[in-house]
Amino acid sequence: MHIIKHSKFKPRLSYKYKLLYDTSDAYYTAILNGYLNILSNSLHHLLLWFFKSKRFNIQVNPLFKNEFYIEFQFKGIIYINFVKLIIIAINLLKCIKKEVSPLREAYEQ
Repeated sequence: MHIIKHSKFKPRLSYKYKLLYDTSDAYYTAILNGYLNILSNSLHHLLLWFFKSKRFNIQVNPLFKNEFYIEFQFKGIIYINFVKLIIIAINLLKCIKKEVSPLREAYEQ
């Protein structure tokens, strides 16, 4: 995981998502607004482990019309360079090879 997170050769991700929502009660809509903003930022930071992302747009908007409504829109594109993908795979294989498993030690003796 460390190799993927700190790699210079990660694919690029450009995305934007928009979430419009409303519950039938303004109190629950306001509480949900806080949780959804935290969740969306956490999701963005999770994506940064695997992708480089410089162009992103996150919109989480409550409506407060006192009716149940959910609208979710997502647009995104992933730019993958095949050579970078091969380099990441080689680095992962090197990392896996360095790890010592108990079975490998038992068979080598």
